[in-house]
Amino acid sequence: MLTQIKLTNFKCFETETTFPLGQLNLLTGINGQGKSTLLQSLLLMRQTTERETATVVFLNGSCLNLGTFEDECLA
Repeated sequence: MLTQIKLTNFKCFETETTFPLGQLNLLTGINGQGKSTLLQSLLLMRQTTERETATVVFLNGSCLNLGTFEDECLA
């Protein structure tokens, strides 16, 4: 069972942020605080581990589509 999630340099979490987990978790807060980003990090882990070679993080897959580096350069 996961007891915590640590995110660093993932979307809005530039510095290391720790989320303690229990048997029941509620994500609440105002817009832009990272609730969806936390869920996206879990989906990113899932779609990466679904691949036979989990040595590379897959930003785009069956669960999540985060785009590409070129998308950010064009914005």
